[in-house]
Amino acid sequence: MTETRTLRFDIRNRAEAELALIQAGALVLDASGETYGWTEIVVTRALYPASRQQEAYVASITKFMSHHVYWHGLTLSHRQWEDLLVAAWRKEFPVPGLTGGLAFVGGQARDLGVQSCSQLIDLAEAILSHLNLSLDSPPSQPINVIQTGDELCDLQALSLVRDHAKPVHVGTALAAKRSVKPKRPSRQRGWDNIRTRPALPVPVVASSSENESL
Repeated sequence: MTETRTLRFDIRNRAEAELALIQAGALVLDASGETYGWTEIVVTRALYPASRQQEAYVASITKFMSHHVYWHGLTLSHRQWEDLLVAAWRKEFPVPGLTGGLAFVGGQARDLGVQSCSQLIDLAEAILSHLNLSLDSPPSQPINVIQTGDELCDLQALSLVRDHAKPVHVGTALAAKRSVKPKRPSRQRGWDNIRTRPALPVPVVASSSENESL
């Protein structure tokens, strides 16, 4: 029986589109170089991607946590904290991989939209609040999060905060994105300039009777 799969990619720019093509080409073939049968590749444009303000705020939270929070006694970089938060928000969990090792399931694309990023921010703020931490008042010494227990259970416990978090940043982020006027392609701007250019004065040709009177 021929296997049919569907690969979906959400893209926001040309670089992500090129990366999606590379990933799709690698996923279509198995380890032996044979195809999996029919593979449908669906590429869509992500709607309302996370705003720069949201991304900057997430970065400020993860950098704060990288300096003031230990994860099971480990110092994580702000990128690793972001990975941990995104995994918690998506409720990912590890399972034995098809080719050995562990594979994380439960999540999709890394890039988040406005609403998803807002919920991620709420999750991060809820975790900081649970730890009695604030960006405005860092602790004198780093604290160690959840000193005992299995990391998988801890991650799933953190993800439960998501169900109680109320997204409060969606409206602000959408309003900020709508306030930015989209930049039109240069060709379209050129046509607009032609359309809005003031019309040239139409020369008035005197009639023969007027010429005779002159």
